[in-house]
Amino acid sequence: MAINPSKAFLFAAGGVAVVAAVAYGSGALDPYINNQKPAPVATLPQAETKPAGSSSTTTEA
Repeated sequence: MAINPSKAFLFAAGGVAVVAAVAYGSGALDPYINNQKPAPVATLPQAETKPAGSSSTTTEA
């Protein structure tokens, strides 16, 4: 059976469609499709607060 150009084109187009579907399903195209920024999940601590490990007492001898 000979491979004519239309069969080669349809095979390549099917491969491109499968790759596009997998990329869309996995979320790889989200930055290009969705222009919304992600919702903030947690807030950053204020600049005035001290980190938890910076207490004035130490346990070193």
